[in-house]
Amino acid sequence: MEKTTSKKNTLDRYNSDEKYSKLFLDYLNEWQNFGDNGKEPSSADNDLRYSLNLQAKRLEENDLIKKVDISIEDGPTDLSKVESFIKVNNLHMISGKSKTSYLKKDTSKVIGNKKEYINLYETIIKAPKNQESIANMDYSCPSCGGVSKVGELIEGCPYCKTRFIMDELYPKVHNSYTIKDVPHGKNLTIELLKTMIPTGIIFAILTGIKRYPELANTEISLIGYIFWIIFSGVLLGVILGYFLFAIKMLGILFYNAAKSIPLLFGIAGGKKKINKMCKQYFPDLNYEYFEGKATSLLKCILFSKDATDFIQYKNNSLPEEYKNIVDISYLGGIGVEEIKENDINIEIKLRIFLENTRYDNKKIFFTRDIAYMTMVHNKNNDINKEFTISAVKCPNCGGSFNALREKNCIYCNTPYKAELDDWLVTNLELK
Repeated sequence: MEKTTSKKNTLDRYNSDEKYSKLFLDYLNEWQNFGDNGKEPSSADNDLRYSLNLQAKRLEENDLIKKVDISIEDGPTDLSKVESFIKVNNLHMISGKSKTSYLKKDTSKVIGNKKEYINLYETIIKAPKNQESIANMDYSCPSCGGVSKVGELIEGCPYCKTRFIMDELYPKVHNSYTIKDVPHGKNLTIELLKTMIPTGIIFAILTGIKRYPELANTEISLIGYIFWIIFSGVLLGVILGYFLFAIKMLGILFYNAAKSIPLLFGIAGGKKKINKMCKQYFPDLNYEYFEGKATSLLKCILFSKDATDFIQYKNNSLPEEYKNIVDISYLGGIGVEEIKENDINIEIKLRIFLENTRYDNKKIFFTRDIAYMTMVHNKNNDINKEFTISAVKCPNCGGSFNALREKNCIYCNTPYKAELDDWLVTNLELK
């Protein structure tokens, strides 16, 4: 009893704080429902929400529906509290079982699915002290005078629909991804029984066949015959079933390890290089924040109908073949090829490891790809630590639109240059 209590206390010590545990689970619930109701997760930040919206449009263009169902076994765990874990910032995790299905919209026919045991990771960015109560402050719209809470203005003034350029209101989920894993806890027991029971049944049948002549010749009683069937089934089911299950788990571990070798070599030293860059130029950033920013921008560009319309992409259109990508799974690894600087910008060349879900109008299939992406940022512009908000008005027609995502006014197509203090992507290709 003392040992069990001690183990529970140890696990409790690693649990995410109540506030972040709730945010983690809120996002998980909203993300799973997003495919059904189209309601974007309010617990996600702007970049993550926008990438989800673009993916939803890509699925809709292909008449597809994505359904996600995750059952939780353990967590949420705050990985920064785990002593044996490599030091991380703001990263939380649950272990569980995941089922992802892709259905045709009209027929609801399942054309592809993935069932796997996973660890789900979420990066949660905490609120700076000066932002703790900003979301609940009143703000008077400069266009109509209507008063709303600042947190309600993310999608525009509820009265006149004026859009605003505003800083993120944290805490928010900044990044989310899953990594394949082996079953834990109750799921481990279930999988073990799935091997033991069939093994036991097979050996019970074989024992029955082997000893039937003894029963037919009255060399053994019916009770003795039944006893040997049950005894053989239970004994060999437990012993051999456990042995077969152990071999199966080892096989899965070795298989996954073999598939991860290119990733491990590809990301080696990446985190250290990014943290060093952040410390020198962007003290308020860290690897986990940069990871979320890079993967969100990657998804926004790949899911855009025309990448050149995405305000944070500065290059030519992407190959047409990329448009068959309907889902992107980040495999938890970013490698750094090069970091260089000039008088104005710092440039970083990345390798991002992905498993992409593709649809060719007939079937769903999966490919492992490496995204080679170059990002640049003005090295003299640090993160703005003070919250700012300003209304967006087209200088030509007066229309208000999302100037952080649209290059031109959506009403009259007049170019509008928003002052973006953010990362820009200057190159992206998949190999």
